[in-house]
Amino acid sequence: MKRIFTSLILILSLNIFAQSDADLIKMQNNPMNQIRELGLLQSRDGEIGFNCATAIPVVSANSNFQGLFNNGDAEVGPYYACLVSNPNPTWFKFSVTEQVQVQITMTSTPLLDIDYILYGVAPGTGCAGVYSAANIINCSFSLNPIEMHQGILIPDMDYYLLITNFSNTPCNINLNFQTFSGNLNFEVGDAFIFTGNIYNDQNSNCIQDGSDVAVSSGIVHALGTVLSVPVMADGSYSLALPSYNNQQFTYSLMNNYALNFTDCNNQPLIWQYNAPGFGIYNYDVGIIGVDCALPAVSTFSAFARRCFTNGRNVSYGNFGSQPLLNATVKLTYDLSEVIPVSFSVPFTQSGNEFTVQVGDLAPFQTGIFYVVDSVRCENGIGSSVSITAEISPIPECLPLPNNWDQSDLITYTACAIDNIVFQVQNIGTGAMANGVDAVVYANSTPIDTVNIQLLAGQSTIVSVPSQNNVTFTLIVPETDSNPYNQTSWASGECYGGEIFDGIPPFLMPQDQQPFLDQDIQVVIGAYDPNDKNAIPFGLTDNKYILKTDDLEYTIRFQNTGSDTAFNIVVIDEFLAELDPSTFQLIGTSHPYNYTIQGNKLTIQFPNVLLPDSASNPDGSIGYFVFKIKQINNPLDAYLVDNEAKIYFDFNEPITTNLCRREVAPKLPLSVSTAVTSQFNLFPNPTSDLVTISTNMVGNALINITDLQGRLILSQLVANQHLFTIDLSELSQGMYLIKLSNGNQHLVKRLVKN
Repeated sequence: MKRIFTSLILILSLNIFAQSDADLIKMQNNPMNQIRELGLLQSRDGEIGFNCATAIPVVSANSNFQGLFNNGDAEVGPYYACLVSNPNPTWFKFSVTEQVQVQITMTSTPLLDIDYILYGVAPGTGCAGVYSAANIINCSFSLNPIEMHQGILIPDMDYYLLITNFSNTPCNINLNFQTFSGNLNFEVGDAFIFTGNIYNDQNSNCIQDGSDVAVSSGIVHALGTVLSVPVMADGSYSLALPSYNNQQFTYSLMNNYALNFTDCNNQPLIWQYNAPGFGIYNYDVGIIGVDCALPAVSTFSAFARRCFTNGRNVSYGNFGSQPLLNATVKLTYDLSEVIPVSFSVPFTQSGNEFTVQVGDLAPFQTGIFYVVDSVRCENGIGSSVSITAEISPIPECLPLPNNWDQSDLITYTACAIDNIVFQVQNIGTGAMANGVDAVVYANSTPIDTVNIQLLAGQSTIVSVPSQNNVTFTLIVPETDSNPYNQTSWASGECYGGEIFDGIPPFLMPQDQQPFLDQDIQVVIGAYDPNDKNAIPFGLTDNKYILKTDDLEYTIRFQNTGSDTAFNIVVIDEFLAELDPSTFQLIGTSHPYNYTIQGNKLTIQFPNVLLPDSASNPDGSIGYFVFKIKQINNPLDAYLVDNEAKIYFDFNEPITTNLCRREVAPKLPLSVSTAVTSQFNLFPNPTSDLVTISTNMVGNALINITDLQGRLILSQLVANQHLFTIDLSELSQGMYLIKLSNGNQHLVKRLVKN
């Protein structure tokens, strides 16, 4: 029978669940209490089912377990729920392949008094998950020899069933699952729990002591399987596996540094377990980091809602073994599109740049702050906005490849009257040691090769005559050993005057450096509260992307119910076009656990307490963002489909939209049929020179004003379609560039760094 709580005073005074008189008598007369006092407890170590780690798998709807509860005692954990104590427990575990409504009947033979707790945890969290009150589904402390539980079982969750017996008499336990809806099919549970801690072993003694700090922001991966789990904020990890012996594991940082960390024995970060049987196995790993600070930053906002405020996370960290001193994080906005409203930390503003002093960052120290920004109402739905985050300083001691020349290229595209114009700029700190052959493609056919070699900060232009219905792409190889990028590229079609302003959102951002991150968002109005999207957004209604593009997925969810959601589980099954082993976490709105097993990503937000949208619209929203690579597909064209299922507590799942991208050998850009006067600026922002391309006919007057309309510079250009202006004398800030030929007046925004 269920306990009925009739006295709040009793609950508070005892600090336990209220019990009836019969229950209290039951505890007092329990012979196990006398055995405890006499110290006569018998060890059950080695028995199957004696603790959570050795839980007995249930694989049949009607299972009979013989002769359990043999004179012993074992620790249940800190969360006994209504049981109060834990006499002679036996643990079972099971999982199902689809959602099913069942009644679980637990019967002892002979008829003895039994009680139970049912836990539900995300796959991979294992026994660690049962030590949370939030994961208790039901509990009964009655005088009955038969206990029953009714409810819905969902897939992609592990269930742990704890049954106790106060009489301490060996008995048989029968578990019967009666189905009311759905098909009951069990999955074989995991038999091994592997746990440990990851820490920075500063003195290389293979012991976590002194100033050795926990290392998070990484993943532990089981080699030979597609199974990985995140390292928690305290440096701990836990994996649940089937019967693997001699299992090997590895750890990797979740950032873009192509660096090899070693353990405290100066060996690669691969360790091995020799598991003799069911149980929990512990292995702590001391990491020896590179002798430098390694800064990293990322920023993300779940929405870019026009005329609304939107929350933004900015995460930063130092993943090296040396401190990063006087660190700053800078956010760059286009203030004509997005306006920062508030910061959770102090900041300074200079033009369109907002800087936060995050101070000295110790080895492996991470942090986060929050920004509320607002998308201007003038932005059209379907347009794009972008915010860039940078962390500095960049240490000179970075262990970068010795043969890298420190060059780093970025490519822009723009349209002149009869040409498509590519600008290639070296934004790195070093000159290109050698020239590289940049290839121009017309659709998928190479048509020209241009050798490019640039000094630091230098740029060059490649111009190609435009053609109707032809997409031109310039692919520029980076110089040897660039640790961040392999190529720089841009693509476009200019017949009809199509112009792209900066990095178009249907292409991947070229922000692979860990100390630089660009968040590109499509402006929306009304939105589906539970949806899935990806960058690149893709071009045209078919959402074309390239097969070399990584995909950055965002799963958003909102509690639109009438009460608080306590636990949320998101299931994402990758199809064959995506490679689960390349998974990389980007950001999340709430504390989480996740596992990847095979092609299935399971994300759990335990005890999230997500309020309903009616009482707290902004607080009812959550998200999870990750990046994943495509497989090396031999086909030139194919579909990449992905969707997710979102479970709010034990309700029916909500299935997101199908997020589809179509991989094509070329990007067929849409163009307008009429030629209109337009112009473009690049680079934008700029620190000195800005190049203007235009298809405007005749002489043009260029006026540069500040945002208050005051004239800063005026220049007459005689019948030119491509020209450069020196802005090095201008102060930092935002300006308006106005281009006029007497009949037409065009205006664009320019940011001066």
